[in-house]
Amino acid sequence: MFKNICTAFNSITQWLLIRVDRGKNPNCRNYNTACKISDHYIQAFTLPIGEKDISEELSEIGEVGTAILNRLFEIPGIKEIFLKEYLVTIVKDPNYSWKEIQPQILDAIIPN
Repeated sequence: MFKNICTAFNSITQWLLIRVDRGKNPNCRNYNTACKISDHYIQAFTLPIGEKDISEELSEIGEVGTAILNRLFEIPGIKEIFLKEYLVTIVKDPNYSWKEIQPQILDAIIPN
């Protein structure tokens, strides 16, 4: 039921479902979600993926996690993505600012 409630919120309310935590590393942020986004405990991806076959990893994280990853893969400036059941950790390239990429990250995690 909670999953259905999460998907039913409008775009304004959806922003409230993500808590952003800053750690000691200025190039790393955690995006905690109220909705389950991965079927696997943890999965790590280093960009660019290139020719690497990640189909097994994508099948482990499920449909929602795969959709989120595909959107995140398109955002310039992201170096690493760690996906957990209720958490996305992003490591960015130091040449990009959070101000530049964070709105895109939020849209990728919970699209409008």
